Amino acid sequence: MIIYKQLNKKGISAFLLLFLIFGKIYAQEGKELVRVCSGLNYQKLVDKLIDFKAKSTDKIEYEWYTVLEREIIPRYSEQLIEFKKYVKDAKEPHIESVYEFSVKLIKTSEGNIIFYNVLKGERSLKKESTEMLAVFKTKFDSIYHSPLNFDELFVTNIRFGKKCGINGIDPDHRLKMEKLVTSKDTATLIKWLKSATAEIQLYALEGILTLESQGMIFDQKVQNIVELIKNKQGTAFTCGGCIHYNDSISHLVEDINIKTEIDKNNISSKPKKNGLNDLFENGWFLLLILISIFAIGVRHKKNSLRINKITDSNP
Repeated sequence: MIIYKQLNKKGISAFLLLFLIFGKIYAQEGKELVRVCSGLNYQKLVDKLIDFKAKSTDKIEYEWYTVLEREIIPRYSEQLIEFKKYVKDAKEPHIESVYEFSVKLIKTSEGNIIFYNVLKGERSLKKESTEMLAVFKTKFDSIYHSPLNFDELFVTNIRFGKKCGINGIDPDHRLKMEKLVTSKDTATLIKWLKSATAEIQLYALEGILTLESQGMIFDQKVQNIVELIKNKQGTAFTCGGCIHYNDSISHLVEDINIKTEIDKNNISSKPKKNGLNDLFENGWFLLLILISIFAIGVRHKKNSLRINKITDSNP
């Protein structure tokens, strides 16, 4: 019993020692990321991430990459950075411990950070914003005529695409958008257009341009937002088949423009059919009636003349 307690205590002590060692290693990078972000200088953050990567060794490797980066409104953009540290086991090098951090940023085109949130997994280590964040929110409201929903930023689980996955299934938002177009639910499409999530805005853009190709007219406020989204910088999550990737918003907008232009041309130049309804719709039915009346009249006149001649020839 005494031996068991001694072993148990040693086991707990060893576990606590490992926890403290790795916790300290884990905390070092997190504290450093918070320290650099608190300087509110984006370039210094990038320099620090590059410096981390340069310090990689055979035993410890650092990696960082941008998950998303796109314009929210002119001069202001969102960015999500993933930072990872890989530590090889001393006895079994093929085994690695992975430590993950993420950094959420709102920054200006001049490189000033106006909001940051450094996370270790799902837990926030530090979140901070400046007075410029209030200015940004005011500008968002004045452009979109709607307040900013902060929860719509840094969204990574929505894809703008079609026929995705091995079974070629359309994403949920595409199915919803098509229903909105069919029902001509412009209120919801305009609400989507004002979303802070770029992928939802792209679905709204496609829906609104599709309705415009069918003859629907939107007011100038909506047109202004449409033009803003068409000129947005950055990338959006997309998919096609089994491929999921980031594509430039400008390229996705170009695809939408091509699609809606084709739809518009198809509507304006429907193929002619031989049915009676198509003849009537194209004005040919009326012309056909007039020609028939004229032909009947001519035939009737000829028959009358023939009858008269026969009558005159008989004594």
